[in-house]
Amino acid sequence: MESIVKHAQRLVYNLLYLMPSVYQKASLNAILGLFLEAQGHPYLEHTQKNQRVR
Repeated sequence: MESIVKHAQRLVYNLLYLMPSVYQKASLNAILGLFLEAQGHPYLEHTQKNQRVR
């Protein structure tokens, strides 16, 4: 049985996949990052620094 975190992660990645433009994907990433930061959880997978390296 998968944990709630795995389900949530799959949902987020599906939402990102469904965004029609790179700008909408970036906006969703930013919103998710701000939400997680406010909750005290880092959103390191999609930070600006990591995106530049890839």
